[in-house]
Amino acid sequence: MSDAAGWIEAMLVEAAGPEAAPVGAPGAGATTEAAGAKAPIAVTGAETARAVGGERAGGAVDTALPDSEILRFSPILGRRIRSDGSWDDAAISTYRKAREAIEAGEWTAAAEYVDFFVDEAAVIYGFFRGLIPDAIGFLERRGATRKQLREVNRRLLGLIRLPDGRPFVARRRWAEFQGQVRLCTLACGSADRAAALAHLADLKETWRQIQDRDVDHLYGLLNEAAVWWGEAIVGEFWDAIINPLFESRYAKFDIRQNAWQNSLWTNVYLAFESMRGHLVGPDRDGTMEFSEDADRFTWRFDPCGSGGRSLRGDPIEGAPPRMEPPFNYGVTIEEFDFAWNKKGVCYYCVNCCVVMQLMPIDKFGYPVRVVEPPTYPANTDVKCTWHVYKDPAAVPERYYTDVGRRKPASLGGPADGTNGADVADGADVADKRDS
Repeated sequence: MSDAAGWIEAMLVEAAGPEAAPVGAPGAGATTEAAGAKAPIAVTGAETARAVGGERAGGAVDTALPDSEILRFSPILGRRIRSDGSWDDAAISTYRKAREAIEAGEWTAAAEYVDFFVDEAAVIYGFFRGLIPDAIGFLERRGATRKQLREVNRRLLGLIRLPDGRPFVARRRWAEFQGQVRLCTLACGSADRAAALAHLADLKETWRQIQDRDVDHLYGLLNEAAVWWGEAIVGEFWDAIINPLFESRYAKFDIRQNAWQNSLWTNVYLAFESMRGHLVGPDRDGTMEFSEDADRFTWRFDPCGSGGRSLRGDPIEGAPPRMEPPFNYGVTIEEFDFAWNKKGVCYYCVNCCVVMQLMPIDKFGYPVRVVEPPTYPANTDVKCTWHVYKDPAAVPERYYTDVGRRKPASLGGPADGTNGADVADGADVADKRDS
């Protein structure tokens, strides 16, 4: 959905309360100017496209930067990526890498990791700047009035005020995050270890607050749809707002267009990068568990930074699971293909089923990644698990039946008639650097 008129952005600032008013507006306080807030701007969907294509929110990535031991340019993704020596190394968060470099006095490396932490965050931030307006647009198309939408967003934003009591306005908090990044980078440049570590902790915490509140906001809109029209609407909701993202981000994994051996490395890399950006793990720093065997790559998140954290609650801020008061967000009561035919799946977690498993099966004939999700309330402590199979033809039947599908007898190859499912062995994939 295009928010060409900017009404959604303006409505969200209004719904956050008078303290969120832009500079110069009636009732705007001095703290607004100090935070560097800007007047609401229209959301056109371009930010999501920039994030997928590799630009930071608000500016283009510099492809002229030389490669280093820390970062290099990926022609396929059109942006910088981490130059990790192994997949095990990729499972270590960028935040932790930055902290270790600061502690060791490796200032150039520290600054590069800090800068790339922003890249990882910017992709997630850009997604939400498109997904939340798209979700509101979906509700409007389904029949919600703008008055209802204002009231819904006012209530949801009231639930996710910042820890200091201020209203949450994503663009304002992002500007504050960018300021903290600059301070951290300057501290690295002056070799001030104590200041660099303090600013690094601050910027990571600020990004966590932004990311978690964007998740809560989107989950709340999704829950509202289920309250109004029944939980069967959840699949339609995600189809509507995720399909454009799927088309731009997942087409590279279609073996009719790209041989699997050419896209498997990218698939695995993006799994690491996206979940580092979501700040997975018990310390919410982006560190995850990873293993590899002859057939597949496996990630475990304890918890993931979106659905898993929603199921367990937030120990950092002392907030409950989002299924409990004051949120009262829903989980599946019935079984649906779009939720692995499980009861107790949080509505937010459905996006992983749709975009990684269900849509790829329907469009490509096989899942890009398969997911074993936690459920509420019985299995909230279960680690969310992802698998990527080295050969898509080797994905077990159960991952098809989980989403109400049957595994095809064969997978279509590319136009030259060769078997698009042929892949390099695990060692070749792990060592592949041309992504």
